[in-house]
Amino acid sequence: MTTTSNTAKVLRWTALLLLLGSLGAWGLGGANRGWTRTESTTIARDEITGLDYPVTTRAFQPGVDLLGAALGLAAVLGAVSWKLSRKAAAQAT
Repeated sequence: MTTTSNTAKVLRWTALLLLLGSLGAWGLGGANRGWTRTESTTIARDEITGLDYPVTTRAFQPGVDLLGAALGLAAVLGAVSWKLSRKAAAQAT
């Protein structure tokens, strides 16, 4: 086993972990199909007057922009590992 094939395996596993980790983090973070949000607005009701008013709280919700960046990076790592494995196979023959 050569250094090139070891590097290809490490890159392939890194790409897979990045893919699964980013999908999991995006899903557990609320699966926001919009842009990433750092604030969340909810409606609260005043107990005395009965009027509704917005309350803004700090909450991180990863959006498709972060998901796309992570999936793109995983694709690049996968492509580099594929190229390295083909290079190792060509050197072996």
